Amino acid sequence: MFSHRALGLMAGIALSLLLPISAAHACACCAEPGDRFDRAEAIDEYALDVLAAVKFEGKARLYTTAADWAEQIKGITNPAESDTYDLKASRTARAWTFVLSDTKGHKGRLTVRTPAKVHKFHADTKPQARTSGGYVPTKLYKEWRLAGSVTGAGMFTFKKSAKSQAKLILHGTGNGCTSADQFTNWTLDVAGRGVQFRFFGTLRNVQ
Repeated sequence: MFSHRALGLMAGIALSLLLPISAAHACACCAEPGDRFDRAEAIDEYALDVLAAVKFEGKARLYTTAADWAEQIKGITNPAESDTYDLKASRTARAWTFVLSDTKGHKGRLTVRTPAKVHKFHADTKPQARTSGGYVPTKLYKEWRLAGSVTGAGMFTFKKSAKSQAKLILHGTGNGCTSADQFTNWTLDVAGRGVQFRFFGTLRNVQ
């Protein structure tokens, strides 16, 4: 029979063997100084799960500058001078739908077809070498960019011949792995023949 001392020794050895494994698992998602990833990839089940968990806040802003309003906003009928719109966003396997309403009561719908690929950009924007002062986690800036055809309705009615495209960009920060709660902001660029506008807003973090 084993003594209590022998059992304690064996337990200690087993624990010491497990610790490196646990540490390895804990750092499987650790980013390193100078990390950079910039590549288009097929949308797989993992990416679909992340996208399905992304939730949009109920407001969107229309991008404007000090330039003439009519010159910079094309493809929106009578855009409101206020740049804040109410937003309802939803998603199916095939498309995102963005329903926007302005302060004048005008409403429109944008339907963005889900592309086959997502362009992932992750980068350490301030790379520094490791110091001897201990481990400091590296945080990456992240973008997932999804470009697909777009159709409009309501105040977004533009000709199909315009061949407009929309680029939905999810912005955030995080470690070497990606989850929906790392994305905090979004941008939607729409461009085509006689069409040019951009909306942006915030996302609800999913815990």
